[in-house]
This record gives sequence, structure tokens and C-alpha cells, in this order.
Amino acid sequence: MLVVDSSVLIGYANRADSLYQRARDAVDQILTKRETVAITPYIFSEVVTVLSQRINRPTAIRFGAFLRESIDEGILTLIPTNERLERTAWEIFCTTRSKNVGYVDCAIAALAHQRKATIVSFDRDLKQLGRKLNIEVIGA
Repeated sequence: MLVVDSSVLIGYANRADSLYQRARDAVDQILTKRETVAITPYIFSEVVTVLSQRINRPTAIRFGAFLRESIDEGILTLIPTNERLERTAWEIFCTTRSKNVGYVDCAIAALAHQRKATIVSFDRDLKQLGRKLNIEVIGA
């Protein structure tokens, strides 16, 4: 399983983003693999919120609809949070010293740890967190 971080999806959706081409290449590679590609509701929320703020609301709505369609078609899996995931995310958050690692990053790491998944992200802080938790993070 691959868990895709918002940094990849935001870069993919925003032509003006400095990570646009890297994101396009990463998504192309992801789609050629025969693995489950997943996001959480936190990632979905973060992506559409950032796109709305950085570009505009119509772009956020179009990309959100694209993600929803990808979920409906089984290309992308939306994994809901649950009590166990939230508890693990909170433990990771409380034991992480870096101020740059947010709760959403900790939830992504908790999901990857529980599912033995790989994280796809351009976030260096998330990569360091993955290293600490023995989770593979590609892209950063």
C-alpha cells in the first residue's frame, strides 16, 4: 500500500507549484504500480483547503471532485480514521520533538505503520519521522 501525502497531491494540482513536475512524475509512477493507493480524510481536507487558499476555490472544488471520482472508481482508496489510528497518531505527535511535524503527518505515519505501507511525500520532516518509526518514505 502507498499512502500519498498532501504535498504530492497539491504539487500535482498546481502548475505554479515548484514541485509540479516531480508530483506529475511521482503520480505517473504510482499509477504504474499494482498497489493500493490511499489517502485519509485529513489528506483530502488539507489538499482542498490549501488549493483553495493558494489558487482559488473553483480549482479546489475541481481537484476535490477529481479525487472523489478516483475514490469512486477504485483508483484511490479513502481510509477513514478510527480510535486506534487516532490514539497512535496522538502518541507519535506527543513523542515527536520537531515543531514542523503536524498532527496530520503523525496520522499518516500511524496509518503507514499499522498497514505496513510506504508513504509518498515531498515533506522532509515526514521523511525524518518515517526514518524514526522505520517507515519507508519515498519522494522526499
